[in-house]
Amino acid sequence: MRIITPSEVSWGRYRDREGPFFRGDVKYTLPRNPDELDKIISVVTSTESGMWNAVNGYDRCIVSVGLIQLCEARYMLTSRLLHAVAEEMGALAVIRPLTGALALSKATFRKNAKGHWRFHFLDERGEVNTVEKQEMLFQMGSNMLGSWSEARKHHAQVWVAGLASVFSDECVNKVQERFLRGMMTTLFVLKPVQSILFDGDEPSIDAYPAALKAAYYSFAANNPRVAMESIVRWNNESELKKWSPDWCIGAIQKMTFDPNIGIYPGRYERIRPRLEMLYGVLLPQLASDLRRWMPDPLSGSLPTLPASPTGLEGAGPPRAANLSKTEPITDPRRRYDIVDIRDVETGSPVSLWNRLMSWLARLFMR
Repeated sequence: MRIITPSEVSWGRYRDREGPFFRGDVKYTLPRNPDELDKIISVVTSTESGMWNAVNGYDRCIVSVGLIQLCEARYMLTSRLLHAVAEEMGALAVIRPLTGALALSKATFRKNAKGHWRFHFLDERGEVNTVEKQEMLFQMGSNMLGSWSEARKHHAQVWVAGLASVFSDECVNKVQERFLRGMMTTLFVLKPVQSILFDGDEPSIDAYPAALKAAYYSFAANNPRVAMESIVRWNNESELKKWSPDWCIGAIQKMTFDPNIGIYPGRYERIRPRLEMLYGVLLPQLASDLRRWMPDPLSGSLPTLPASPTGLEGAGPPRAANLSKTEPITDPRRRYDIVDIRDVETGSPVSLWNRLMSWLARLFMR
């Protein structure tokens, strides 16, 4: 385990909040033979951190940690992950890296009355189980823009460094991986979307349903309720054949633009290369292309994509021009910020099989 120092912690802001963050230096790598959850985690990490020991303290979560930035605040996901670490590896795996932070806060880490490992103040405030207590523990107050004193900044940086140190340990991150795999289908898949995307009625031959589900997890990692509402609206409004490539692309378009959340178009652009590489699908390249995309009325299933270069070298057939539906596009070469898919070769048997199945599905769904 590497001990991160407060001097390595940076400072950032998001909208009306600011605070410390550590980008992480323990990189996630996709397994050579990934299962479906591995692929989903890879897609989600492309917008969250991609680092096992990343920590963020500048938004409403107060602190969020790890590979997909598990939010503390009212969700208490950071605490739940630390509980899992303490249960599997012993409490010292958490307490030792946080010794300085706990001392600053006059706090400890022990089990509560329900047997859950949680932070506790040593005074009458007791267990840290409200947003107000979390703010005092981690940051000595709110992280609103302009509210920080130098003493509070140091306090928060010590906490971020300590939490990053916890997850700099390889064995601890085995626990984090098991925790993530266990929570993906329970926390992010809300009941209304369960019957739409996860009822098992999709054609197993096609990669587009799997790619859509992975995209859903990415948006749900940011806000499960908003992602669920977009899928429910799309399911109610769309007249396309469910699970066809066009239906799946339309659902992604809905999640990207319907909520009118400023960071979502960028989220799409970051997950799109991974979706294409991992699932062998073809998607509109830029968010602006996705906004203008329309289903092909002739086929009812084939995606209609603006002209653009192949997403990644050797990653599939050229993108089809759609001059009848969109004006010509000036398409500068994009910067592919991909950190964890070097072990996935575009010409691998798995990738080629996915592409074959995808094109067969399109043929039979016309």
